[in-house]
Amino acid sequence: MTENNYREAVLSALDEIIPADGAKERMLANIKRKSIAANQKPAINFAKWTAPLAACLAAAVITAVGVKTITALNETPAVSEPLKPDSPVRLVGSAAAFTEELKITVDAPEGAKNVQYRIVDDDIADITFVYNDIDYTLRASKQNGDFSGINGTAVLSELIRENNNAVLTAVTDISNETYLKLEWNNGKTRYILSCKDREADSNSADIKTSDHGTYSHTEAANNIIDLYSLIK
Repeated sequence: MTENNYREAVLSALDEIIPADGAKERMLANIKRKSIAANQKPAINFAKWTAPLAACLAAAVITAVGVKTITALNETPAVSEPLKPDSPVRLVGSAAAFTEELKITVDAPEGAKNVQYRIVDDDIADITFVYNDIDYTLRASKQNGDFSGINGTAVLSELIRENNNAVLTAVTDISNETYLKLEWNNGKTRYILSCKDREADSNSADIKTSDHGTYSHTEAANNIIDLYSLIK
């Protein structure tokens, strides 16, 4: 092969290897496109993931609220909440508070247990206590009328003592439970001693009759009269 023929053969082979100008542009475009696609991260479908997550969170919140609600409905506090300072009923430390604030002298009888002192509506001395295993409430105030807090139908009104207008009243409430209240005056102060009569029975042989009706003069009535003698 002559030198000229060899050169032509080499140039012809190079033409086959080296792409034409149009082919070069297409190749470069493909390379750039693949490079860009390789460097790009696929877009995350947040809705695909957040929707189930939100549903789970909502279910957790609803479950927590439901459990809390059921617990609150079934819980019973072991101890009553303390009275607020602005409540119409205020706990006080002793009967001395009645003398200081209300100018009223009154106290539970000697031997009383579980004694608690309160001031009601800023003008009523209120004492609760247990005496001979019976719960009593003793109130005193300079106001007139009935401030015992007992409502119902009077079935007995009996005068116990005239000099201080001491009157025993038996009251039956809408639940057909009977309460006793013994009221008397001492100067400008009015006192009301009350308790629940668990033994009231209109069929008892010892019946007291008044304009208000009939009432069994039970042991509870005798007890409250005896207790009144210790307090007055």
